[in-house]
Amino acid sequence: MKFTAVFMDIAGNYLTKSFMTSHDKNKAWEDILSKMPPNHRLLLIMPGEQLVYSQTDISFTQVA
Repeated sequence: MKFTAVFMDIAGNYLTKSFMTSHDKNKAWEDILSKMPPNHRLLLIMPGEQLVYSQTDISFTQVA
């Protein structure tokens, strides 16, 4: 099954990556955790391949 994982690095930036792994969410979590990028923390996994945006991806316009 495909999962999208959300990671955070030591500077607080987010990274998303998709993984093919077990249908079992507990096994999928462990599998993804074992493939985690260096200096990153696994925050979330979501079923499927998801497009994920963080606040840094969104441009805000200010009203004067």
